[in-house]
Amino acid sequence: FAVQPAPGDSSVRTSERKLAFGLADTIKQGYADMIKKALAATMDPAFLDIHVWAKGPVGEATRNEPDTLLERDMGADGTIFVTKRYQVFTEMIPRLIDKGVSFVEIGGNDEIMVTVLSTDTIAVPEGMRILFSYPLPADPATRRTGLTVAVRKLHLVLPALIKSGARLEHVYDY
Repeated sequence: FAVQPAPGDSSVRTSERKLAFGLADTIKQGYADMIKKALAATMDPAFLDIHVWAKGPVGEATRNEPDTLLERDMGADGTIFVTKRYQVFTEMIPRLIDKGVSFVEIGGNDEIMVTVLSTDTIAVPEGMRILFSYPLPADPATRRTGLTVAVRKLHLVLPALIKSGARLEHVYDY
C-alpha cells in the first residue's frame, strides 16, 4: 500500500509503520482463522434443506418450485417435501398457501415464529401471539413485529396478516 511520508519523516519510519501494521493485521487474521477452525471442529455445519409436512395439493403446488423434492406421500395424512431453507422457503410459503396447501409441521416444529413489516400496529389474527414489536432504527415509519403461530394455522393467519397490510419478512423454520 502507498503511505506518503509526513514532512520531516524519514523513509525508515514509513517502512517501520508498514511492517508494524502489516504484522498486526497478519496476527489478527491468523487468530481469526484459528477460531474458525476450532468452531468447525466442534459443530456441524447448518443444514440448508428443510423437511415440511403439508396437506392439500402439495405435489401440484411444489411442481415448479426450484430445489424442491417430494419425499413421501402419506395419503390422507399429507405429503413430506424437502426444500431450501431461509428466505427461499419464506417466499415460497404464501405461494403454496395460495394454491391450497396447509402445513402440519415445518422442520419438525408444530409452532414457529414469523416476522412481518408494517407501517402501523397490526391486528393480530386469532391463533397468533406477539413476541415483540418495534420501529426499525433505519426507518422508524416501519415496524417489525415478531409473532408465534401454530404451524397448522399458518394457512389461515398469514393471508389475514397480509390482507391487513403487513408484509411477510421471514419465517423462522428452526
